[in-house]
Amino acid sequence: MALPPTLRSPGRATMAVLVLLVITAAISTLANKFLLGDLSQGWALAVTGLLVVTIGGSLLTRFVAWPLASRQAELFDTTQTSQNALSHDEHFRQQFAQLDRELAAAPSEPAAIKVLGDYLSELGISDLIELHVINAFDDTLDFVAANRSMVLPSSPASPWDCKAAVASATVTTETTSSPDACAHLRTRVSAPVSAVSVPLTAQGGILGVLHATGPEGDPPTPTAVIILESFAARAALNIALQRSSTEAWRPHIDTTTSLPTDDDVAIVVARALADNRPQAVGWLSIDNLTRLDAEHGSEVTRGYQRWLASLLLSLLPPGSSIGTRPDGDFLLAIDLPGGNTAENSSAAGFADAVERIELVRAAVAQRRGRDLPDVTVSAGVIGSTGAPSTIALLARARAGLDHARKSGGNIVVQQSGQASS
Repeated sequence: MALPPTLRSPGRATMAVLVLLVITAAISTLANKFLLGDLSQGWALAVTGLLVVTIGGSLLTRFVAWPLASRQAELFDTTQTSQNALSHDEHFRQQFAQLDRELAAAPSEPAAIKVLGDYLSELGISDLIELHVINAFDDTLDFVAANRSMVLPSSPASPWDCKAAVASATVTTETTSSPDACAHLRTRVSAPVSAVSVPLTAQGGILGVLHATGPEGDPPTPTAVIILESFAARAALNIALQRSSTEAWRPHIDTTTSLPTDDDVAIVVARALADNRPQAVGWLSIDNLTRLDAEHGSEVTRGYQRWLASLLLSLLPPGSSIGTRPDGDFLLAIDLPGGNTAENSSAAGFADAVERIELVRAAVAQRRGRDLPDVTVSAGVIGSTGAPSTIALLARARAGLDHARKSGGNIVVQQSGQASS
């Protein structure tokens, strides 16, 4: 029971006690006059005293002693909870301080990864935690460590199969059985689970991802996410330092847009084609980019490329792979539902992908801002079903973009060659 407001100051508590005593005295006087008149004086005093003690004691216990004791217990529980939280926080502070010392002493990237792997098992915040790092030489996402010895077999994957890497942000998943769940994460679990995926980022580049799983529908707590993000930040920083010192890391992130390069997205397209997974593949570019750069300068051009990148990330379906080229063209790979046995579903998915790209085109065409000049974009998009090879697929998408430009720009050309604007 919380302490009543009238008893939260000594003055009010004293006044309450006096009022209770007056009430008790009045009750005893009335009892002595009307109920105890036939008794001897001794017995009357005894009964009156008993009434005073019983009634007054009950009232004092109920309205003073019990609330005060409850308040004291409440304060004790609050203090214990705060102390436990502080102890928990101090434990992780000491743990991460020791981790920082060991990482600073690591002479190489493999040594740093070994230190990170050893500490994964000590976090104790999730059923399964896996660390995957982008290979320094071939840009594949490789499994390197886990918090337990028994994990599923792993084969190199594309970084852009991972939703957290594409979004460059922590992604929480209620269940991996959802179609919107991370494709890379689904390959790492044998049954549906909840998960948190944290990207390893350093200087705007993606270095890997940290997956932590939990029961389906019950992902790791916000406190666990904070701990995972802190661990991922340390991992990314130290791996980047090791690669910078050995000059082994080949950059694969566009410094203007922070998106992967078109080569990385081409790998995603190739793997989808090999797995017979339908995709909508397209090239998108700002019309007359060269003239824009000549008239307004490279900084304005880069500003438009960054804005266009943010539009693509927000308007395309979740999990879409988006890459860029040094000349400002964007390569898009959008997964479609269904397969060769579900042609209607795949066709509907392709129509939705085209509509999303149309939304991007319309958003650019309708912009009338003071900070950037008015421009338009064009795109060529096709479905991957039936494509003989990745090179042919990308070439046909590029031909659609070229056709859109020759038609005056501000157009999205679909696989059939029909333009919509």
